Amino acid sequence: MSNVVQNSKIKKEIYKIRDTKRFTNKFSFTNGLLLTLPYIALTILLVIVPLIVIVINVFIPSTGNINDNFGIMTGTIWNKIGKSIYVSIVSTIFILLISFPFAYLLSLSKNKVMKTLIMIVITAPVWVNMLVKLIGIKTIFDVINDAQNSTYGDIYTILGLTYLYTPFMIIPLYNSLDTIPKNLINASKDLGRNNFQTFIFVVIPWCKTALISGVVLVLLPCFTSVAVPSFLNNNNDGSLIGDVIISQGENGLSSPIALSRTSVLVLVVSTFTLLIYGSIILSPKIYNFIKYKVKNRGNK
Repeated sequence: MSNVVQNSKIKKEIYKIRDTKRFTNKFSFTNGLLLTLPYIALTILLVIVPLIVIVINVFIPSTGNINDNFGIMTGTIWNKIGKSIYVSIVSTIFILLISFPFAYLLSLSKNKVMKTLIMIVITAPVWVNMLVKLIGIKTIFDVINDAQNSTYGDIYTILGLTYLYTPFMIIPLYNSLDTIPKNLINASKDLGRNNFQTFIFVVIPWCKTALISGVVLVLLPCFTSVAVPSFLNNNNDGSLIGDVIISQGENGLSSPIALSRTSVLVLVVSTFTLLIYGSIILSPKIYNFIKYKVKNRGNK
């Protein structure tokens, strides 16, 4: 009888310890939910709260009439937004045409030391101050043109953005391409596909996710870039929407109406940014959905 009582006490202690561990595990630093708390706090502090302040400044009239806040959205501003989209798309295409072949050829190399050294060289400019890089590339353009302040035209803005953001495209592409199984490429060639067909039907689908990530990392910063257009393009209308926001923001320090108009600009540009991001992320899913529907219709 005493053994039964003793066993029951032991079981109770075991259950008690187990329940205590379950309770403490909820607050353990290894718990996934707890690890996300700093991220959630920073997101609320640095993203949600500023957006709420911006929306409040947009829809609360600073001069008694809310239309004054939206008075900044003139044809000139819309042209700046359109120009920013154009420059960012062209810059992204240039960067992609440079980065994809470079990353693919580097991934084919069997020399690991050379790969490491090249990636160090590629990523090193990322740690250099942007102003220093802009001064350097502007100096190169002036030397080539044999004149000071010779950079006139959007092409210099595009070349500057290409120079600044190419590493952000190369890194994800190389990390993905370097993991592609070589026997997968060999199998494609054994099935009768040439190098170009293998590249289109095997290599590109393999790094599709990295490709989308690279485009997002490049396109959105190019769209909202600051200082690059005004520094490299000496035309009077060479600035993009990011420079306009900075200019309005400086005026907003002393003028409530300028602050409200800056908030309107930020809200509009943020909307365009979300639309661009959504189109990039959703386009593969839309393509696969249409392809699936067309295939099913053909089978019927």
